[in-house]
Amino acid sequence: AAVSMGADRVAVGHTRDDQAETFLLKLARGAGLTGLAGIHPQRGDVIRPLLDVSRMELRAFLDSRGQSWVDDETNDDIDNPRNRIRHCVLPELNRAYPAAGNAIARTAGLMREDGQWLDDVSRNRYDALVCRTVSGLEIDARALLAEPAPIRRRVVRMALRCAVSTHEYGLDHVEAVMAVASGETGGIDVPGAHVELRREKLVLLVHSR
Repeated sequence: AAVSMGADRVAVGHTRDDQAETFLLKLARGAGLTGLAGIHPQRGDVIRPLLDVSRMELRAFLDSRGQSWVDDETNDDIDNPRNRIRHCVLPELNRAYPAAGNAIARTAGLMREDGQWLDDVSRNRYDALVCRTVSGLEIDARALLAEPAPIRRRVVRMALRCAVSTHEYGLDHVEAVMAVASGETGGIDVPGAHVELRREKLVLLVHSR
């Protein structure tokens, strides 16, 4: 629709409450700093101008303008993990600690800033540690292991995504690759690639399609 209209941005209506729900959902799943950063104000052409506004504030504003809105009926299904957090977990947290949802959303924003800084540092280290080869990528294993753990994990995740862009990689994949780099385990297979250690080089060999 944006392309057909010649629009260069798509604004969506996520609110501060959505941010808090996302944080708790990611926390329950064991996400790291990147996941706990929650919903980003902008990703590509998508912007979220209401991310600092609560759902209650937004509805009050619409009421004051005589503007109706549509509630998705599936939002009431508490068998859905996000809906259970919305209708059960967050209300209890807010009763135990007033404005807990606002504090959680603010924490997600702080984590996003920290995560973005670590991502920038990791991209610089990636350029220094990783080389592209005909069959995939090579990483200087000794130099990688000398980096702080948050940088190591990010560099490895970037390498996996660069080598095989068609797959998504989680912490379990990253930790498995780190075990190969440290010599704790032999070669392993991850989605779309094989990883092994050769003469202090961590080698990612992309599977032929």
